[in-house]
Amino acid sequence: MSFLRLSLSLFLLCGITSAQVLPNPAPVSEGNGTGGEQARVSVLGYHEFSDQGSATAMRIPTSKFRKQMQAIKDLEIPVITMEQFLHWKRGEGKLPPRSILITIDDGWKSTYTDAFPVLKEMGFPFTVYLYKNYVDGGGKALTTAMIEEMQQHGCTIGSHSVSHPFPAQVKKQAKKGQDIYDDFLRKEFVESKTFLDKKFEQSVTTYAYPGGYFEEAMFPIADEAGYEFLFTVQPGKVRPDSPDEKLPRYIILGNHDHIFRLATTFRDPSGRAVVEGAIVQS
Repeated sequence: MSFLRLSLSLFLLCGITSAQVLPNPAPVSEGNGTGGEQARVSVLGYHEFSDQGSATAMRIPTSKFRKQMQAIKDLEIPVITMEQFLHWKRGEGKLPPRSILITIDDGWKSTYTDAFPVLKEMGFPFTVYLYKNYVDGGGKALTTAMIEEMQQHGCTIGSHSVSHPFPAQVKKQAKKGQDIYDDFLRKEFVESKTFLDKKFEQSVTTYAYPGGYFEEAMFPIADEAGYEFLFTVQPGKVRPDSPDEKLPRYIILGNHDHIFRLATTFRDPSGRAVVEGAIVQS
C-alpha cells in the first residue's frame, strides 16, 4: 500500500470533525522515561512547503505549518534531536513520556525558504532526508550552501537513497534476479550514505524509505551500509521495542488535517487517559 493510501485510510478511519486547535490539555508529567515502556516518540514527516497555489498531500501551506509548530509548543510536547532519539532507541538515554521528532523528505528548496525560518524561530531541531541525485539539482532543489547553513541551526542529515526509486521501480528491479536486485539496493543504500557522509561531514545512520516501500531483503543491505534505524510511512508512535528496520512515521498531509491530530495525541504516562492533540487548519 502506498504512503498516500495509508495516510488517507488513517484519515478516513479517524472520523474527527473538529476544526480548531484544541485547548491545552492537563499537564503531562515531565519525568524522564527510562527507555522502558513509558516513553513514546511521534515522528512527523513533511515534504514541500508553500503558500502559493492549493495544498496537496505532499505540499503543505507554510502558514499551516507554522500553526502546527505553534500547536506543538502550546501542547507542551518536547521536540527532540535525532541524536537524543538515537541514544534513547539504543537504550543509552532517557526521554520524556511523550516527544516529537521532525523530519523533512526529499530536499525541496522550500525546506530552507519556508520551513527553516519557522523551525529556527521555534527552536525546533529537525532532520532532512536527502537523496543524492537531488542535492544541488537546480530549480526547486536544496543547494549545498543551504543545507550547510541549516546544519548550523539544529538540522541533521539522513539518507533517502540515490535516485528516490518509487515502489514500481524497486519491484521491477527485483524481478531481474537476486544478484541484479542486490546490486541495485547496494547502490541506493551505500552510495547515498557515502556521498552524504563525505559532503556534509556527518555520519549518516538513518534512512527514510522512498515512497515508504520496504521489504525484508533490504534489511541486511541497509545494515551492511551502516544504517541503524530506518523509517517508514506507516503511522504510529515509536516505542523502545519498535523494530529498528521499520520505524513508524506520520506523514503530515497538506490537504488533510487529521493526521497531525493523531500524531500529537498521546496516552498519559499511566496509560489510562488520552492527552488530545490538535487540529490545525489554514
